[in-house]
Amino acid sequence: MEEKTDKIATRKTWNNLPIDAPEKIIIELKFSQEQYNKIKRGLIPHEMEDKWFIFFEDNWLYFHRSWTGYGIYKAEIKKDNGNYCIYEFFVERNKEKYKCEDDNEDIDNFTFLIAWGLLDVDVREIFFRNNINNEKETIKSWSNFGNLFISKKDIERHEIQKEETMKDYYRVILGKNSFMADECYNAGFIGVGFNREEDLTDYLFDDVKEFNSFFIPRYLEKRPEKDRQQAIKSSTSLWTFSKKIKIGDIVLSPKNVEECYVGIVTSDYYFENGAELPNRRNVKWYNKTIDKKSMSSELATSVWLIGTVHSLNKYVEELEKLIIE
Repeated sequence: MEEKTDKIATRKTWNNLPIDAPEKIIIELKFSQEQYNKIKRGLIPHEMEDKWFIFFEDNWLYFHRSWTGYGIYKAEIKKDNGNYCIYEFFVERNKEKYKCEDDNEDIDNFTFLIAWGLLDVDVREIFFRNNINNEKETIKSWSNFGNLFISKKDIERHEIQKEETMKDYYRVILGKNSFMADECYNAGFIGVGFNREEDLTDYLFDDVKEFNSFFIPRYLEKRPEKDRQQAIKSSTSLWTFSKKIKIGDIVLSPKNVEECYVGIVTSDYYFENGAELPNRRNVKWYNKTIDKKSMSSELATSVWLIGTVHSLNKYVEELEKLIIE
């Protein structure tokens, strides 16, 4: 789930675009003063798997997709007899921006985002039990909710396993469409771009926020065509790759659309000046690949997800079985 911080979301926090074709849906939600105060803080994305940006402005609550900035929902909150109420909300019906046409599905999504995304009321198990019945719906829910999709049981299981194993699992894409995967496998390393100008060894701070403060201005100076949201995603991915991943951690890197390499990280970060992927970690690759067909649909979705670096820790048990087999 998105990391909670003291920062309050505003319109200027993240890219956001207005709803093009609003359709009104009737609903009745009531909130206490305490809940209203929580709702007003909104929700800010911190990594690529955080799919929603939500902010409050002039009594209106706005829900946007974090990757595109598209407005999907908006609702006015009115004070009524001591409560704060939502009696209707508006949904995007421009099919090029939002494909859902089911009012009931939107009611479920809208209330889920408020309950779990804004109020910390964990309704995940109920929501997914009522809405997910097959692989297609599982993939759709992950695509829709991202980190909000992770269940409480998954988180608890991962925390126990992390304490026992003391190693983490990551997916790393090796070049656009994995075009460097075979070269990385043959040479025994993983690598990413984002920074082609300097060795970052002396700037890999323990705190990602400190690293972002250092790196983002440099990134934007060299790449003026990028916006700040793109810079944040790139900087955070680079820090995760270079600092957060530890020696001994396991990495999966897609070889193609059907199988992936798997290996163990054996070195700290280093910089290979002039290389296609200059930011590197050495890896001892296993003498096997893992086939997509052998994975659960949830793991396969996460391994081939858009983006460069992200955690696979919620699949530790499944991954260990696949690696041993």
